[in-house]
Amino acid sequence: MSVGEKIQFYRKELGLSQEELGKKLLVSRQTISLWENDQTVPTIDNLIRLKEIFGVSVDDILGVDEKTQPVEQPKEEYTFSFEKEEVVKISKAERNKLIRKLILIIVFFVLLIVVSCNSVDFAVIGWFLVGFLICFVTFNLKMISVSQKNWKGITERLSSSTYKYKVYDNYFTVEIKRNGEKVRDFKFYFNDIENMSLTDNHIVMTVGGQGFLLNKNLLKENSFFYNRLNHFNQKKVIKIAPNKLRITANLLLIASLVSPFFALYVQSAFQESSNLMSFDYMWVFFLFTPIPVASIVFGFILKSKGYVYLKNVIIGIILTIMLCVYGCFGFIFEDVISNDEAVITYVEEMVNIDIPEHKNITTQDWTGGTQEGVSGSYLYTTSDIEFDEENALAFESQIKNDPKWLSEVPNKLIGLSTPIANLKTCDYAMIYNSYTDEFNTLPKEAGEYHCITLIYTAERKLLQIVEYDIEYN
Repeated sequence: MSVGEKIQFYRKELGLSQEELGKKLLVSRQTISLWENDQTVPTIDNLIRLKEIFGVSVDDILGVDEKTQPVEQPKEEYTFSFEKEEVVKISKAERNKLIRKLILIIVFFVLLIVVSCNSVDFAVIGWFLVGFLICFVTFNLKMISVSQKNWKGITERLSSSTYKYKVYDNYFTVEIKRNGEKVRDFKFYFNDIENMSLTDNHIVMTVGGQGFLLNKNLLKENSFFYNRLNHFNQKKVIKIAPNKLRITANLLLIASLVSPFFALYVQSAFQESSNLMSFDYMWVFFLFTPIPVASIVFGFILKSKGYVYLKNVIIGIILTIMLCVYGCFGFIFEDVISNDEAVITYVEEMVNIDIPEHKNITTQDWTGGTQEGVSGSYLYTTSDIEFDEENALAFESQIKNDPKWLSEVPNKLIGLSTPIANLKTCDYAMIYNSYTDEFNTLPKEAGEYHCITLIYTAERKLLQIVEYDIEYN
């Protein structure tokens, strides 16, 4: 047989027209015709491409071995077509798996946030958790959205096409036809398969970054695709540890998950159940880090014995980092947040009032950081002073008999206050201007003034003191 006759022989064995073979080689139909009529000979590049398409050697095409071998016959052949409703149902099942996992994570972090809010100041611990949760949810929602968008494209493609699969010794081909005409064909080696998963009556297969769907009810009992599916499932099989090791691993996992809650409880107890922000006892969180660290170590021990307990390692790392971050707050904010009582003596002398014995005091220094949210004024300090029941009643009695305290703050005085002092939700308030030595009085002239605002909320038994400079116009 001549070179042209062999090209024609192999082409017909594969059921390809001259035009179809030309498209695969990126040459015209006329070029294929010239080859087959022995009017021209393919270039070396085209011979290599022909070799890959026909599955034979270049020697066979050139006639070095005159004995022409028959084209390899497929071991399995399948033709699939899918209804749109069928594909939509599968896409919803895949999306719901992602949503269920996301909901479980959200519930866990919401519980942690609630405990944080009840134990320490929400602005410090709570916002840290909220920020982490928002980032996590945003990322996962984006992944769900991308998955849904991909499935939308796959749904349109699958429901309007027919897929023909041919399985050979070490590869398989996929021919896609739409309205009876071939639009694409692929050749994949078995190792090209990236993932396979079973959902209801279908196998979802990812090859070369593309999604393919197989109807498992139409596959042969010993089909290659079943064997390949089992290969991927075996990767996910977890070797179960003996009862003692498994119970220990689960107990360490649970202890790691609840360790932040216990740390918050102990830290709150040191604060005498105060609702005020305090970082004096944040080091307590370091005391609980051995629990998740033990979970990490035990996870690696199980792995060395052939058992897979990755959740112990992952959860342990997350909780260890979280506890260390909380524990560092005391060092990070020690120069910003303090429990110094000097502010009480200073305010008593300035505004001529008596502040009773307090349960807790927290003072924040604003001079070393940004002044966000306080435009028009410059903050020096803000102090929260918390009283017990007896001293709160005594202070309220003193306030009622002191004309400097206002139960309702006139709107005109808002211009003398700083935005951080909420005068509308408190029970009593006073504004002292140290430059004019006046209480609750607007200055006669525009300019910069140094003021102290005191706010008392009876329900919280809380006195707030704000010292600041303000530009009055």
